Amino acid sequence: EELPEICQGFFGFSGARERNYLMGLSMGGYGTLKCLLHTPQRYAGAAAFSAVADIEEFVQRQSSGEKRQLQAIFGRELEIPDEANLLTLADRVDAKKLPKLYLACGEQDALYDANCRLAEKLEKLGADIHFEHWQGIHNWAFWDEAVRRAMEELL
Repeated sequence: EELPEICQGFFGFSGARERNYLMGLSMGGYGTLKCLLHTPQRYAGAAAFSAVADIEEFVQRQSSGEKRQLQAIFGRELEIPDEANLLTLADRVDAKKLPKLYLACGEQDALYDANCRLAEKLEKLGADIHFEHWQGIHNWAFWDEAVRRAMEELL
């Protein structure tokens, strides 16, 4: 919530919706989508690459060491509140009012199935979404191409 104001003050970013876009990959893709679903009126568009689209599934798949890190965010019991669950947030937002959204995930990425589920849900709800997938894993070789495609799609 405070980051857009910090960026406006420190870097001189515009507060105008039509000049603001979000992009993120992996957990940053989760943050991008969460921010977009909470405050769609702030952004002209967004892109998420290999996003953690189902946070509950993601948490369950983590090792005990990784779960300890996630406890700092979600608490000792790792209970994911509705406002942190993208699939729940998608049901709560008027998807037709969301800005243009680009999603991409590699077909060999462990997060692929969850990205497919979220993209399908948003599409059914009426969001302006473009979901692409192709051969690829959770790495920069995939993301470099995805960023290029997102820029073409959104701008």
